[in-house]
Amino acid sequence: ACVAIIRYQTKVLTSLINSGDFDGACAYLVDLTIHPVISHPGTSNIVKKYDPIFLKLITALVDRGDLDSAESVALMWKSKIGNDLSWVDSSCYTLLKSKYQAAGRDFSLLKSSCDYGL
Repeated sequence: ACVAIIRYQTKVLTSLINSGDFDGACAYLVDLTIHPVISHPGTSNIVKKYDPIFLKLITALVDRGDLDSAESVALMWKSKIGNDLSWVDSSCYTLLKSKYQAAGRDFSLLKSSCDYGL
């Protein structure tokens, strides 16, 4: 059942992005309910299952040059993950870290305490 739910959520988000409704897409992710089995504390399942959904919107925002909105979505995603070790392992983290470095933008708000890289 979880897979079907995630597939549906991805479809809704993709539709919002494709129609150019980025505010609607952001609002959709704010209200997104993550299945309790997946979000069990101490598991990385939440990142494995939901990172692609958040990455889809973050990538679309970055491609539009809207790092401010991408940062807002990333902060929301980071809070939903609720675990710095899982956050640093997410594709969203890796993408934004590289984009911020390329743009010379301060990454401190998004930085994970578990990121020991330079």
